Amino acid sequence: TQFAPSPVAMFAAFGRKAAPARAAVPANATLALYYGPDRRKWLGPFSDRSTPDYLTGELPGDYGWDTAGLGADPTTLARYREAELIHARWAMLGTLGCLTPELLAKFGGVQFGEPVWFKAGAQIFSEDGLNYLGQSGLIHAKSILAILACQVVLMGAVEAYRAGNGAPGGFGEGLDSLHPGEAFDPLGLADDPETFAELKVKEIKNGRLAMFSMLGYYVQAIVTGEGPVENWTSHLADPFANNGLTAIITTQFAPSPVAMFAASGRVSDNLAAWYGPERNKWLGPFSDASTPAYLTGEYPGDYGWDTAGLAADPTTFAAYREAELIHARWAMLGTLGCLTPELLAKYAGVQFGEPVWFKAGAQIFSEGGLDYLGSSNLVHAQSILAILACQVVLMGAVEAYRVNGGPLGEDLDLLHPGEAFDPLGLADDPDTFAELKVKEI
Repeated sequence: TQFAPSPVAMFAAFGRKAAPARAAVPANATLALYYGPDRRKWLGPFSDRSTPDYLTGELPGDYGWDTAGLGADPTTLARYREAELIHARWAMLGTLGCLTPELLAKFGGVQFGEPVWFKAGAQIFSEDGLNYLGQSGLIHAKSILAILACQVVLMGAVEAYRAGNGAPGGFGEGLDSLHPGEAFDPLGLADDPETFAELKVKEIKNGRLAMFSMLGYYVQAIVTGEGPVENWTSHLADPFANNGLTAIITTQFAPSPVAMFAASGRVSDNLAAWYGPERNKWLGPFSDASTPAYLTGEYPGDYGWDTAGLAADPTTFAAYREAELIHARWAMLGTLGCLTPELLAKYAGVQFGEPVWFKAGAQIFSEGGLDYLGSSNLVHAQSILAILACQVVLMGAVEAYRVNGGPLGEDLDLLHPGEAFDPLGLADDPDTFAELKVKEI
């Protein structure tokens, strides 16, 4: 309840600009939890060694986390905080803007032209355009370029006013650009400094949550095609059937035996969701105008996204797909190789010389060298150059065999050869194999 939503001092301040001061220990015990050297930090009692010196607890919402060192420069830190706070405020307004029409339409019986946020915005591309709140007498818009121009002018003017500290007549001159106060604080939220310091923490915490919420709204819209309220009520009605891990989302790509070396076949109608012109695309129902003509849905995993035009040339497209699939297969094997020894050592009691993948590899630089699986009788290596040479020869031979064919692979498909390379018969059924190729990529 310390951070329950409450009126946020978005434009409140202690007063006029003052020179920045070093963070001191707050006199108020509650504020000492969020400001100063003894504030709460991101790793709790284990944070001391991981908190940079430049994060002193002066800023609200400073939990001592900056592993990338983005705030090491004071000027850069101030700029990032300003950007974070402005984005947080817009996200809080955007979250309310996405929720309110849908809540009112679903539970309050209020009629809108379209209450779901992304569907409402998409109406501007329709023949009749967009009517604000479903009323043509309020705002009728048919041009996205006109809307963009208005936003640039209006929001640019407001931002220039905020950053420039003033308007004609001296209104706002000399006030803090993030918390101006005075006329921008009609409720007097900043009259008490301690209350205001607490409100600033609430604001940045709620704003960070709102930014993540907006990201969630975007993902929900793409995956389910429904608004956040509808997704929420569906989840409440049946939490186990309607959530981010249910069949409607994840079982389309659930792990199963992958036809890594199986041969391709024809595709039937029940695979139309993943192949052909009516397949699922990256922007859902709004993808038609953004899907290049050369992405026809022939390849598994083609969602119609190529904003950079990398696949416009068919030969280049085929080369990229080949490289993507080979890298994907090695990545899947590599992931298993990283996880399996550590899992076996931690939960099954299997003893390895070193189960952690990067520490195991680093042993080759030690005086005793590297023993594969901790046993010198398997592979004992002391030269990284020898390992590299073996990898080049062995992997090069395998790749040359794959590309050029061989005694077992002559005239077979380079990526899905099948036959002797499909001992489990995963490609015997063309429809099953077409689905497995989507799961693999």
